[in-house]
This record gives sequence, structure tokens and C-alpha cells, in this order.
Amino acid sequence: GLAKALEIAKEQEKDLPRVAKMRDRLIDELTKIPYSQLNGDREKRLPGNVNIGFQFIEGESMLLWLDIAGICASTGSACSSASLEPSHVLLAIGVPHERAHGSLRLSISHETTDEDIDYIIETLPGIVQKLRDMSPLWEAVVREKKEKGEQV
Repeated sequence: GLAKALEIAKEQEKDLPRVAKMRDRLIDELTKIPYSQLNGDREKRLPGNVNIGFQFIEGESMLLWLDIAGICASTGSACSSASLEPSHVLLAIGVPHERAHGSLRLSISHETTDEDIDYIIETLPGIVQKLRDMSPLWEAVVREKKEKGEQV
């Protein structure tokens, strides 16, 4: 069993550059969403790890809409517990509590396709906007920007 596991791991290792390229494209596109930011270092991360914080929305709400769209993701929080606390890892690396609450973790593997990445890039901005449109925090940001004559 161990020999087979090592054989599979060695085979998957060959695909890590492709996985990292998809990760980088996903990070590039999702951080174009206003008020989003990559959590953690851009270079010092696993090839299949994307963790982005979106201000003015809750990660748990994002997960529900992503699930409806057929996209598997995580907030990094202990979803199965009664706690709604954000990821202790994000807090430990200095991510502000509010952004950690609106963070989303996506994992990419050797099974992920470019079409999967395209679908996430097409789908997630609409979900973020839908949730922000329901957020009183976002409403305050929009009102403040309009008062200052700034574009949202």
C-alpha cells in the first residue's frame, strides 16, 4: 500500500507546475474584485492553495452560494462546530478579524481543469456582489464614496 501511495504521489508531483499556474491565475483574477486581498504570501504557499479575503461579506454566506453553483470551498473556520470564529491561522498571520470572517479557501489539485478555474472566475464575482448588495456595511461604503464623489 505504501509503495502504491508513493508511486501516486510521485506522479502527482509532476503536475505541480500546472497546478501552481492555475493557482496564480485564480489569485490574479479574484484579487481584481474590489476590496479583496490575498491572505498569506503570494510565493510562499502550496501550489494548490488560494485564500482570499473579501471585505463587507461573511464567508459562510459565500459558501452557501458557491455550493449552489457547484463550487466546493471552505472558509477555513470550524464549520462543523458551533463556533463562527474565523480561522485561527489567518488571525495568527495578522489578517484582521473582519477580513478573516470574509475569507475563502479554494484548493486546486491535479484533477482541477482550466475550465474549473474559468468557472470560478466567472461565478465568484457575482456572488460577492450579491452578498455585498445585502450588506449594511457595504451600503455604508457605497454611500460614503458617493458623498465624496468617488467611484465604487
